[in-house]
Amino acid sequence: MCAIDLGREVRTGRGLTDAGRAARERLRLRAVARFEGGDSNSRLAAALRVSERSVERWRRA
Repeated sequence: MCAIDLGREVRTGRGLTDAGRAARERLRLRAVARFEGGDSNSRLAAALRVSERSVERWRRA
């Protein structure tokens, strides 16, 4: 994936900076721990302030 330098920050084709991707990965790892605890997708999405669709994708991965 190519990075585009926009002056202050570098964005990739997906629109996230390196810091944004790192923050998203930290959320995903928190979700994994809660999957093991038996939380539902809706409860987990609300707790992490993400969409249920994101939680569904993380659970399938």
